[in-house]
Amino acid sequence: MSKYLSLILYCLAVHTVHAADDCDDGVESMRTELLQRKTEGQFSKTVSTGLRSEINKPIYWLHIPKCNTGFARSILLFLPNVCSQLSPAVRDMLFDAESADVIFWQLELLNTSCEDECQGDVWDLRSVGGYTFGDHSGIGSIYSQYVKGHGMTILRQPEQRLLSAWNDYYHSWPFIFFQRDPKDVAEFASVVGGCVTKMMTRTQISYGHGTSKHDDPEKMKEGVSACGDPNTVTTEEVGQAVSQLREGFMFVGILEEYDLSMCLLHAMFGGQCNSLELGNSRSLSSSNSSLYDTSVLDGWVDINDGIVYAEGRRIFEQNLKLYGVTEDSCVESCYKAAASE
Repeated sequence: MSKYLSLILYCLAVHTVHAADDCDDGVESMRTELLQRKTEGQFSKTVSTGLRSEINKPIYWLHIPKCNTGFARSILLFLPNVCSQLSPAVRDMLFDAESADVIFWQLELLNTSCEDECQGDVWDLRSVGGYTFGDHSGIGSIYSQYVKGHGMTILRQPEQRLLSAWNDYYHSWPFIFFQRDPKDVAEFASVVGGCVTKMMTRTQISYGHGTSKHDDPEKMKEGVSACGDPNTVTTEEVGQAVSQLREGFMFVGILEEYDLSMCLLHAMFGGQCNSLELGNSRSLSSSNSSLYDTSVLDGWVDINDGIVYAEGRRIFEQNLKLYGVTEDSCVESCYKAAASE
């Protein structure tokens, strides 16, 4: 991977037209080789079986803040041969919960967990530093052993993700570090920016908001989350995050195209689309215009997560082509089936 890291560092450092052309050619070559190596099974254990891929269990869901908690339902309820032994009470709760946001505390009320309900199907890493299914922990120290080849995630346009976090009680802001709220959105962005890159490469455990909800004593115990780590993101970390996303994740969805992402999920792994997966309250369809006004960022852009997001979109587009998924094909294979339930 050293040659890819060198290419990424070079492209970040240069700005001339000719150098940009060289970077485009180099990055395209890198993507082609990585895709070929993934197809040949050098990275992921996901095995192509005709037009389907087998799910490499146990699944590790990298739950990036503000990237749709509702994806938990797809994993727990609607993938074939995953969590087939859910207790009736948990299954009913997952179907009936008005919002995906309440799923995890309702599991606590039922005195159970995703790990207990889905033994062998999702990773149980509670004894490995305290990781829990669906938390917002960094995976840097566990990537090679537990995440590589098992990962699933949903990505979101970085500035939109950050503004969503800002509007959700300063999600991931490290209050325990600063002992105060952010002064403004610019300071918040300077600290919480690069969230995805930091989650991919760093190791802090986070069960929810990090320490942003400082009125909650239990949340205060979490310390600083990976997303809210105030240490500057490095170019080496960006390269590592890009490499891990390409090599280690059997599914990458895009929040801005969430319905199409769910259609792709089922085209890849089987199972039928369900209405609970589509039009989720935490998702934004491509036709949804209710985006955050990024002018409040005064020109700030999340350069680091932008690179990772761009790679995620490339993976997404490649898989759409590989599995023959289009908006038109999804009308019959997914959307109508979900609407008929």
